[in-house]
Amino acid sequence: MKIKGSIKKAQKDRKWLPGKAGQEEMVGFGLIIVIVAIIFIVLISLYIKKPTEELSDYEIDSFIQSALQYTTTCEDASGNQTLQKVIGKCQDNELCAYRNMNPCIILNATIKNMIKESWGNVGTEGQIRGYNFIINVTERTSEEEIQFLNIKNGVATNEYRGSGQTLPYSRGNIYVSFYVYY
Repeated sequence: MKIKGSIKKAQKDRKWLPGKAGQEEMVGFGLIIVIVAIIFIVLISLYIKKPTEELSDYEIDSFIQSALQYTTTCEDASGNQTLQKVIGKCQDNELCAYRNMNPCIILNATIKNMIKESWGNVGTEGQIRGYNFIINVTERTSEEEIQFLNIKNGVATNEYRGSGQTLPYSRGNIYVSFYVYY
C-alpha cells in the first residue's frame, strides 16, 4: 500500500512541476557528454605520449664517419692523428708524442668544436634542441660495455635522430653514437 501511495504522490508532484522529465533527460545527456569527453581526453593523451623512437639518419651517420677521419692536433712520429686514433690513445692513457699533449683533452675539445661548427647553436633559438655524443668501449676480456665519453648539450626530447658506428680496437670494440634532439 505504501508503494502505491508513493507512486501516486510522485505522479501528483509531476503534475505540479511540468518539464521535470525534460530536466532529467538533459542531466542524462550532460553525463553522456562528460563521459565521452573524458574518453576523448584519455585517447588524445595516449596519442601525444607516443614512445620515443630512434631514427637513423644519413646526415648523422655521415657526420660520425667524417668526424672519425678528422685530423686533430695530436701529433706522433707519423704526423697528426685522426680522431679515431685519438680515441684509442685516450683509452690507453697514451700522451701525444709531440708536445706531450693529453689526447683526452684534445678529443673533448675537437668533438665539441666539430658539433658546434656542423650543427650550429643548440637551444630554443634553433631547430636543434640538444645533442648527445657517446663513446662506449667494450673490452674483449669482460664483454661489458663501459661509457667512456658522454658529451651532452641542450634538452633531450622525444623527437630525435641518431646513428652509431662500431670501431675495432686493440683490446675490444669502440662504439661511437650521436643523437640530435629536435
